[in-house]
Amino acid sequence: MRCAGTLCSDILHHSCERPDTCTYRYNYGDGTMTVGVYATERFTFASSGGGGLTTTTVPLGFGCGSVNVGSLNNGSGIVGFGRNPLSLVSQLSIRRFSYCLTSYASRRQSTLLFGSLSDGVYGDATGRVQTTPLLQSPQNPTFYYVHFTGLTVGARRLRIPESAFALRPDGSGGVIVDSGTALTLLPAAVLAEVVRAFRQQLRLPFANGGNPEDGVCFLVPAAWRRSSSTSQMPVPRMVLHFQGADLDLPRRNYVLDDHRRGRLCLLLADSGDDGSTIGNLVQQDMRVLYDLEAETLSIAPARC
Repeated sequence: MRCAGTLCSDILHHSCERPDTCTYRYNYGDGTMTVGVYATERFTFASSGGGGLTTTTVPLGFGCGSVNVGSLNNGSGIVGFGRNPLSLVSQLSIRRFSYCLTSYASRRQSTLLFGSLSDGVYGDATGRVQTTPLLQSPQNPTFYYVHFTGLTVGARRLRIPESAFALRPDGSGGVIVDSGTALTLLPAAVLAEVVRAFRQQLRLPFANGGNPEDGVCFLVPAAWRRSSSTSQMPVPRMVLHFQGADLDLPRRNYVLDDHRRGRLCLLLADSGDDGSTIGNLVQQDMRVLYDLEAETLSIAPARC
């Protein structure tokens, strides 16, 4: 792609050492980074509809990474679903899409549906479909913000003010839903309240001295380690509260059982700032639908 191209200028960090080459550097929220050459190519997509299988060929911009750092897990690449002009969703002018992420240990493939294929996707739902509004931030236009109102641990709604999750006019704060980040990230003060609630109800010691930078893990009692797997040990329920939706999480979506070390770890971490991220581990075995026309996010437990 030539540097004069519109898509090249849409890349925040790009350079034009040669007029016929657009060089980019792109950073993701989890620290993953890719550097390379941005190009265009014609991609063919297959679609199944009432008239059978059809194909559509469209030109798309994409990055060819020569330096890739971070949690790519030997994947062939990254597909963007954000609001920015470079994402696949934006380039294809897709207004509705959905995914159903299989559990981390599953061998099954996750599903991704675009456009009209997202209609009637809740046939695999195993629970109630809940819908919450999407919010936008002019300062961070690529993200999908939601109106998050709080958390419940066990039977107790935590006394955390909604202002701790509010998206502020300057673009700080807020809560985003992100399929590309694994852990759920919370501001330090919020994370401390959540960890305190779990510790009070579990009545277990920290496995790492309670330093959140080392992960939030608790030592499992020796009796449990001798008699059964740690995955059978009961833990307090965790509910995420949104405007118009209450997401009661399955145990595996917020707890990691470290059998080898005899400990339980929460799939939570410090966000490093005053913003929060709902990561993909929370979204395991959930059908998630983004409706960019209605500006809503719908979620239901499902058989992914």
